[in-house]
This record gives sequence, structure tokens and C-alpha cells, in this order.
Amino acid sequence: SGEDPVCPLLRVEEVAALAPFKKSGQATPLDTLADLVTSHDWCRCPTLQQVMKPILLHLCAHYLYKEKRRNFALNPVANFHLGNGAELWRINFLADTSQQGLDQACSLMVNYRYFLQRKDANLLNYQQRFQIAASQAVLDLLSSS
Repeated sequence: SGEDPVCPLLRVEEVAALAPFKKSGQATPLDTLADLVTSHDWCRCPTLQQVMKPILLHLCAHYLYKEKRRNFALNPVANFHLGNGAELWRINFLADTSQQGLDQACSLMVNYRYFLQRKDANLLNYQQRFQIAASQAVLDLLSSS
């Protein structure tokens, strides 16, 4: 399935997964998601963790791989590593559950990997063609499930 037509950032199955957690006053699935993210309730509940994991990983991959400013990665850390020839390698769920980790990155941490034999090609592709090198694992987070 693809993106939900009413809520374009979320997939149809993600909207459905969030539906049971909707509270009164939440007009859209993004309102429900925002409430879960800001309250950190999801991090304390294994059931909610399983609901949030694919959503957060998908949204993070979208942000790091697709959201750009002047054709380069919007995220400054991503831009730094990609601008040095790295690949967007892995997004880790529940990697930092400290208050700061939850507030700043919903517990997610990202690994960038430098392959010496591909570093120069990655750098040229990023600087000249605005293409982000990413592992298949990250690309899979972007594809429709």
C-alpha cells in the first residue's frame, strides 16, 4: 500500500495502526502521532513501541533521504557525513531512550558508513548530482510495504 491520501506523510497501514490510540480532539492521524511522540507514552509500552517502530523508522528515513534544502540533505549531521562521502547506513530504534534522545530524535540514532572504495564516488554523486548514498536497509524503509 502507499501513502494515505488524507495524510500524505503516513502510509495507509500506519494510519490504521494509529487509529486505536486516537484521543478526542485529535483531528488527524498526525495529531495522534504528535501526541504520542511528545508525551513519550509509546516508549513505556511494548505494544505502542511495536506500533511506533515502523512509523518512526519510515519517517526518519524519509527526512534523512528525501527532505532537502538547496538539493542537499536538510539535516546538518546527514549533510556533513554525506558531504564527506559516507552512506546513510542504518537507523536504530530505541537507541537513545534518555529524555534528550526522546525529545530530539524519538529514540532514533543513525549510522553513517564510510567505504573507502566508494567514498569519492559517493561524494561526487552527492555534490554534483545531489544523490544520497544509502544502504538497502534504509531504502527498504522508504518503499511501500
